[in-house]
Amino acid sequence: MFTASISLPNGKTDAYSGNNQLSTTFAAVPKHTSTIIIDMRTNGASNETSWVLTDVEGNILKQRKGGLSPNKDYTDTIKNLNGCYLLKISDTGDDGISFWANSDGSGYLGIRSLGQPVKQFNGDFGKEINYQFVASTEVATDEPVEVSAEINVYPNPTAGQLNIECSGIEEDGQFIITDVLGRNWARIEHRGGLFKLHLLETTHMPAGLYFVTWNGNHSKGVKTFIKM
Repeated sequence: MFTASISLPNGKTDAYSGNNQLSTTFAAVPKHTSTIIIDMRTNGASNETSWVLTDVEGNILKQRKGGLSPNKDYTDTIKNLNGCYLLKISDTGDDGISFWANSDGSGYLGIRSLGQPVKQFNGDFGKEINYQFVASTEVATDEPVEVSAEINVYPNPTAGQLNIECSGIEEDGQFIITDVLGRNWARIEHRGGLFKLHLLETTHMPAGLYFVTWNGNHSKGVKTFIKM
């Protein structure tokens, strides 16, 4: 809520005080931690899509522009953020990175923080996206921590069975499999132990990018895989 009020207009007592205050609501921009990871998977027209991250003064902190290979994953980690930022995603073909009415294929763009997906951009964005956010070194106490155990998913890409291999997770929890639209496709219960191998059948899942998210009481983590 933002409120503005006046008193003694022109140095005089207001004859009518009923309109001296106005309030309005606004949507605060998202807040992320000081370290973020920008994930990008290009589509077949990799020369069209680019992104650039700038600070409040317009200084370029990181960008992916030009020289990108088709259908390839790019991961960029940006550290020590503290302030206001703009992530601008552009497509010179005006058809985003995942458009149903062309033959470019499907790409992906998203942000991770503390091992978790925090923003997944709609691939059918047309010409550009301007995503404003703030970042800070202050992290709430209920923020998840990155999982310390090793988690591997293979084969990646896969057209059938996916192996989810983990070691050193000594607590109970769940692996949740979601797509880039946030839809749940599977949930796997995990009992704490030194080594576990979970099998996920993916033949019924559409081709695209998926997240394998680990949710424990004291640890969080995420891996991605491609379904062919």
